[in-house]
Amino acid sequence: MLVSRSCKVLGFSDVPENIEVIGVTPDKPEAASILTAAEGESGKMSVLRELLAQLGERDMLGSVGRIDLTNSGDVRFDYQGRYTVKLGTADRLGYRLDFALNIIDELGPGEKGTIDLSTDTEGHYIPR
Repeated sequence: MLVSRSCKVLGFSDVPENIEVIGVTPDKPEAASILTAAEGESGKMSVLRELLAQLGERDMLGSVGRIDLTNSGDVRFDYQGRYTVKLGTADRLGYRLDFALNIIDELGPGEKGTIDLSTDTEGHYIPR
């Protein structure tokens, strides 16, 4: 399924493109409609919409490989094929993404690891 950053279904394809999203089940996706989640997962779909919007505002979407919404209290995504960014809850996503970018700016080009922003007061980089 091809989806815009506002979660509008653009079409369908047999070839996976761009960002893989796991942990949320779409409910009857139809082309040209806004993607909705299966029963009981509407909160996850709201998080996905907000995260895609915030990533887009920061020109980060092209570097995101996978978004994991399996646990809404432990939102995470893969970035640049080098980092796993653990956001924790979906509160203050913009702040957390800015924090992640600041950490990434301080890292060297060969660095790989986890950026843990699951607490509001601090961030941690754990190298692989």
